[in-house]
Amino acid sequence: MPLWLRGVLMEDQFKLFIAVLCMISGIPLVIRAVPAPGSLVVVLSTTGIRLWGGSLGLGGTLVVIGILLRHVKARRRYIEGLMVEAAGLIPLGLAALVVAVLAIYVIGTQALFGASVYLMFTFACGARFWATQQIVKQVRLAIQLEEDGRRERQ
Repeated sequence: MPLWLRGVLMEDQFKLFIAVLCMISGIPLVIRAVPAPGSLVVVLSTTGIRLWGGSLGLGGTLVVIGILLRHVKARRRYIEGLMVEAAGLIPLGLAALVVAVLAIYVIGTQALFGASVYLMFTFACGARFWATQQIVKQVRLAIQLEEDGRRERQ
C-alpha cells in the first residue's frame, strides 16, 4: 500500500468514509431524481432532488479530493487540499440544513430529534470549515517565516 494512502487511512478515515457516503448518496440523485422510499426529499421537485443530490455528491467529492491532496507530501498541496476540503464542506452543510428544515416543515415538532442530527452535521461542517481556515493561516505563516529566514541567511 502506498505510504500516502496509508496516511489517509490512518489519519482521516472517518472524514473520508463520511465523504464517500455523501458521494454515493448524492450522485445517483443527480442522475435519476428518485430518492429512497420514505425519504423527506420526496417532497421536493425533481429539480430540488437533483440540487440536493448534487450538493451531497459535489461536497463529498471535494472533501475526498481535499483529503487526498493533503497527504501529498508538499506544503502547497496541503494548503490546496485544505481549501478544496473547505469548499466541499459548504454544499454538504447546506444539504444537511435543507433536510433539517424540511423535516421540521413537513413533519413538525415530532421531527426535532431527527432534524437535530442533520443540524449537528451542518454545525460539524461549519466547525471543520472554520478550522481549515485557521490551519491554512497557520501553515501560510509558517511558510512565510521559513522563507524570510532563508532570505536573511543569504
